[in-house]
Amino acid sequence: MKLIYTVFTAFLMFGCSIGFSQTLPYTFSSFTETYEELEGATALTNGIWDDPEFAIPLGFDFAFLGDTASTIYQVGLGSVLSLNPNGYYAVTDFLFAYGSDLIDRGYNDGTSLSTISYKIEGNFGSRICKVEWKNAGFYNELFDYLPSNNFVNLQLWLYEGSNDIEVRFGPNDITGDTLVHDFSGKPMIGMMENLSLSAYSYDAFWYLSGPAQGPKVALSTAFGDLETLEGLMDDPADGTVYQFSTGITSSEERLDLGQHIKVYPNLTAGDVWVEVDENINEEGEVLVVNSIGQIVDRQPMQTGTQQIQLGNFSAGQYFINIQTENGFYSGKIFKK
Repeated sequence: MKLIYTVFTAFLMFGCSIGFSQTLPYTFSSFTETYEELEGATALTNGIWDDPEFAIPLGFDFAFLGDTASTIYQVGLGSVLSLNPNGYYAVTDFLFAYGSDLIDRGYNDGTSLSTISYKIEGNFGSRICKVEWKNAGFYNELFDYLPSNNFVNLQLWLYEGSNDIEVRFGPNDITGDTLVHDFSGKPMIGMMENLSLSAYSYDAFWYLSGPAQGPKVALSTAFGDLETLEGLMDDPADGTVYQFSTGITSSEERLDLGQHIKVYPNLTAGDVWVEVDENINEEGEVLVVNSIGQIVDRQPMQTGTQQIQLGNFSAGQYFINIQTENGFYSGKIFKK
């Protein structure tokens, strides 16, 4: 299906300019690093797919263009994501990891040849959510019932703490840009702030433009520009990494709170108790995280004894994570 691109082109005649400049709140850089496929990742697609919509639980808060959430949402069309579950039907921000209309390469044959999956890696406080589009094909090619000769492999990395964003490219074979890509036949990577389809406007669309091995960030503030935007001149080669950095340091060298905090019992049918001794003289937060990384409860940390109610939660494994400015603690418990 044609999702966002169809809607965009239907409204291009109403393009309007906001009339002021915007500054990208990231420092952009590109470099080369060996691409590694994800191992042991959780599948986000089941069988053949086109314009899939799904939620990815980060297990940590992630900030993007002024919004913060612990879940990101794939809203169809390739790899376009948002922190807002309402997608195109809300005034919200979008991350274009790869703006072309991706599809399962086996779509026309009824056998899945492409996958989308994710994996959370790293230590508490400095984790990375890695989302992978593996062996993805292109809707424009399969729509004409042509052989799926073009494909792309890429990953999106979202960093806890720093809120950095990276788009990483693996092996690809793309020989007909105008056949496979939307947006004037060019690969489109960037981020869009406050898109409103009802008002036919966005505040800013920052996108990569120029040669793939050394692009620059360009800016559009007019909705009508979408028909003529010049994205990347060619497709990123295997090993290409595009990094959008906030400049915030995410350090793993944190104070071990294990000597100052107790969580008990580790097997419960209802409540869990958290004890924080008086030597911790700073504010913190208690997070209850389920086995797939979703934050299911959160509350301010209290010095002394604090009750965490789990009575309404499903049976299974949970983590009680205590996070302060200078340290962290993680305790595993089981709910009967």
